[in-house]
Amino acid sequence: MIRRLIRTRWGALATIAVIAGGVCVYMSSVWRGDSWLSGVLVNVGTGLVLFLPLLLIGWGVERRLDDVRKRQDVAAERQAQIEERQAEVTSDVARLEGEITKTQDDLRLTREELSDAVVARLAAKRSEDSKIFSAVGVDPKQEEMFAAINRASKLGIVAPVGPRVYVPGGDVYVRFATDQEEYGAGVIVLFVETPSGESKEELGWYPGESATDLLVSLGELLQSIGRYPGDKSFGSLRLFSDLHDLLDIGHQWSINGKVALHELAPLVQFCPPQWVVTMSGITSLDPAGYTIPVSRFDEDWESHMGGKPWVDQDSLQEALAAGRALFHAYRLASHPRSPWDSEVPF
Repeated sequence: MIRRLIRTRWGALATIAVIAGGVCVYMSSVWRGDSWLSGVLVNVGTGLVLFLPLLLIGWGVERRLDDVRKRQDVAAERQAQIEERQAEVTSDVARLEGEITKTQDDLRLTREELSDAVVARLAAKRSEDSKIFSAVGVDPKQEEMFAAINRASKLGIVAPVGPRVYVPGGDVYVRFATDQEEYGAGVIVLFVETPSGESKEELGWYPGESATDLLVSLGELLQSIGRYPGDKSFGSLRLFSDLHDLLDIGHQWSINGKVALHELAPLVQFCPPQWVVTMSGITSLDPAGYTIPVSRFDEDWESHMGGKPWVDQDSLQEALAAGRALFHAYRLASHPRSPWDSEVPF
């Protein structure tokens, strides 16, 4: 404790004062002959020994207290700065929360606006598609027909090889294809084929040629292969109107959600008024979505469906005949099992 006190500045001064006071008292005893000087030395020594150390120590204590107060003031100032900074941070956090909330609201509005924009564009596309498919009617232009078949193929409405239409009385079908590069760009190729899809002849419909030009060429082609149905039947040929109905059916059903698109499309042939042939089977239009898959074509559907009042038997018979012929000729998405497919027992 004493050593620690001596190490301080005020403790050192007090120690020096005590030593000096002791020296004065000692000198007063040496100079006893001079009573005045001896008394002065005694008084000075006593003062140095008794009072000056206390005074110096008091000053030191006060100085230390001042240092403590200053440190407390500095600490209080720092605490105030910290609290001020905390208040600023709290304010910044609140501001950021407000900005985040506003940003989220803006994003929600943006998503809603984007959704509205997407719906609007889809609606515009559907309207445009309806116009394209409606152009395929009694007397369409070649360019309109090409655009309609291409669009239907892109939307997955018709089979990749193209849709086909029945020629009454000729026992043949006419298939429309737009992907025959050997004919050149923009040309529609009409394949005259058997019920099983075997091509007999083909005919190009070139840009600039009218529908009448095409029908005349088609009639001559049918005559050349012995499949001309006669003037009366050929004159009533609904080549374009049946194709229009097929495209319109696929388009309407693909957007109204009554039947999943994969249950109806891609379409191969329309057998009016009730059934369509697809790449995976035959499907009824009314009631919507009654499907006979290709895997069950060999069952006796004629007997099973014969007693149902809602079935148009002529339409069903035509669809079954066309579907079975295409299926067994490997023209649909699924194929019949071959005898060579059976597994060899181990």
